[in-house]
Amino acid sequence: MEEQREEQREEQREEGGGADSQDNRGGIRYITEEYLLKVSGSQSLALVRSLNLSSTGDKHIKFIENLHLCQHLQVLNLNHNLIQRMERLSCLSHLRELQLTHNHIQRIEGLENLSGLQHLNLSHNRIEHVPLWLGRKLRSLHTLHLQHNLITSLYEVSRLRSLSSLSELSVAGNPASSLPHSRLFLLYHLRSLDRLDDLSVTPEERGHAHQRFDAEELERLQREVDGSQSELSRLRAEQEAAVTRLHQQEETNRALTAQTQTQQHTHTLLQQELHTKTQLLEKTTAELTRAFHRLYELEQELTFYKIDKKLSPLPPCSAQEVDTVAESPYIGKARHVRNTITSTTRNSSSSSSLQTQEASEVHTDMESSRPLLEDCRAHQSTAEDELLHQTEQQPEAELTVTEETKTHPQQEALCRLLSKLSVLEQLRDEADETRRQMDRQTEESRRTERDTEELETQLLTLDTSDPQHAHVTSQVSGGRQLLDRMSRRQSELEGRLDDMLSRIAMETQEIKELEQQLTDGAFNLWSQTGHVLQHRAWADGGAVQLKNVLPGAAGRSSRTGAHGQPSSELCAGTALCPSDAEEPGALEEEADREGESPAPQTQQGRS
Repeated sequence: MEEQREEQREEQREEGGGADSQDNRGGIRYITEEYLLKVSGSQSLALVRSLNLSSTGDKHIKFIENLHLCQHLQVLNLNHNLIQRMERLSCLSHLRELQLTHNHIQRIEGLENLSGLQHLNLSHNRIEHVPLWLGRKLRSLHTLHLQHNLITSLYEVSRLRSLSSLSELSVAGNPASSLPHSRLFLLYHLRSLDRLDDLSVTPEERGHAHQRFDAEELERLQREVDGSQSELSRLRAEQEAAVTRLHQQEETNRALTAQTQTQQHTHTLLQQELHTKTQLLEKTTAELTRAFHRLYELEQELTFYKIDKKLSPLPPCSAQEVDTVAESPYIGKARHVRNTITSTTRNSSSSSSLQTQEASEVHTDMESSRPLLEDCRAHQSTAEDELLHQTEQQPEAELTVTEETKTHPQQEALCRLLSKLSVLEQLRDEADETRRQMDRQTEESRRTERDTEELETQLLTLDTSDPQHAHVTSQVSGGRQLLDRMSRRQSELEGRLDDMLSRIAMETQEIKELEQQLTDGAFNLWSQTGHVLQHRAWADGGAVQLKNVLPGAAGRSSRTGAHGQPSSELCAGTALCPSDAEEPGALEEEADREGESPAPQTQQGRS
C-alpha cells in the first residue's frame, strides 16, 4: 500500500515537473487591467460577473493579482496555469465558483472570507492536507473536487464532516483513496454526501458504512474520551499544585509582611533612641563647652595673679585710696595690688609746683592751637569750593532725573506700541491667509457642486435596475455630504475672519491711543525742561550771593580762633552755616571762660 502511494506521488511530481519544463519553455502572463478588460469584453471591470483566465496557449499565469477590480465577480476559472499559491482572493466576497485545476498549488489558503463559495475545484494539484478552518468557514460549499492530489490520510478528508451542505465530493487519484473501505469510511463520516467520486450514494452503502465503522468510531471516541479524561486529570493535578504553590506564596507574603512591620517598629524605636542620644550629646557638649570656658577663665585669672605676684614688692595696703590709673604701674585683673610709692611722691611735690605747671601749660596750649586754626581755614576754603560745585550741578541733576522720570513711561509706551504693531502685522497675515483659504474653499465647493450636478444628470439617464445606478447614487450622496462639510468649513472660516477683523480694529485703536500718549509725553517733557532751566538760572544767582557772604564769615572765624578755641569742628560749622558767624561775641565769651581754667583741661589731656 505504501509503495503504491509513493509511486502515485512520483508520477504526479514527474507530471508536474514535465509541465513546469514545458511551461517554462513558454512565457509568463500577468493579470493586468488591460488583459482583464480584453478577456471579459466589458468596458468596466466592476460589472464583470464571470471571468475565464484558463490558459490554452504558450503563456501561463503564475500569480493571482488585480482581481480586486472585479468587485462583483461570481465565477472565476484559472485552470491549466502555473499558479503555486492561492492569494489575493479574499476581496472577491461575491464569488460562487472557483476553478483551479491543473496548477501547482500545495496548500489550501486565502479562502477564509469567501463565505458564499459553493463550488470549489482543486483537482490535479499538489495538496497534501485539508485545513481545519475549511469546515467552519465555507458553510455554503456544495461541491468539492480534490482528485489527483497528494492526500495520504482519510482523516484529512473527515475534517469536512461539519459541512452540512456538502453534497458532492471527489477524492479519486489520491493515495488515501486506494485504501480498503475508503469509500465506506467517507460515507460514514460525511453523511450529507449524495455523490462520491462521480458515483451516487445508495442507502445500502450507507447501511454497510454504519455497520462497518460504528464500532471503530465508538472505539475512537472512547479513546478520545479517555485521552480527554487523562488530560483533565493532569490539568486538575497541575491546578492543585498551582493552588498549593499559591497558598505557600501567600504564607510567605504574610511572613514577609509581618517581618517588614517588625523592622519598621524596630526602625522607629532606633530613631527615637537616636534622637534621645542626640539630645543628650548636645547637652553634654554644651556643658563641656561651659566647663572649658570656665577652665580658660580660671587659667587666665591664675596667670594674672602670678604676674601681679611678681610685680608687687610690698604687701597689700589697708588704707583706702583713690581709684585712678596713675596709682599702679600695672593694670591687670588682679587689682588688689597697689603701689603706694607713686602716690606718696606725688602728694609731697604737688603743693610746691602747681602754679608753675599751670603757667607753662597755658603757653603750650596757645602754641598748639595755631596749626589747628590754619587747618580750619583750609577746611573753610574747601567747603566753599564744594558748595559752589554742588550748586552748579544741582540743576543738571534735576534735569537728568526729570528726563529719566519722563523717559521711563515713554519707553514703556514705545515698547507697548512696537508690540501692538507686531501683533497687528501678525493678525493681518492671518487674515490674508484665511481669505486665501476661503477662496480655495469656494473654488473647491464650486468644482464639487459641478461634479455632483453632472452625476445627478447621469443618474436621471440610468435605469434603477442598472447596477451602476446604485454606484452613481452613492457618489451623489457622498458629493452632497462633502458639500455640507465644505459649507460648514466656509462658515467657520468666515467666523474666524470676522474675529480677526474685530481684533485688528481694536489693536488699531490701541495703537492710535499709544501714539497720542507718546505725543503728549514729548510735550510735557519739553515743558518740564523749561522749568528746570529757569530753576538753574535762579540757583546760579543764589550761588553768587552765597559766594559774596562767605569771605566775611571766614574773617570772623579766624578772629574767633585767636581767642584760644582750637576746634576744627567749630570752623567747619562756621563755613557751612554763615548765619551763626554773625555773633562773634558769644564765641569770644566762651573763649574767655575756657582761658580762666586751663589747668584741668591740660591735666585731662595728659591722661
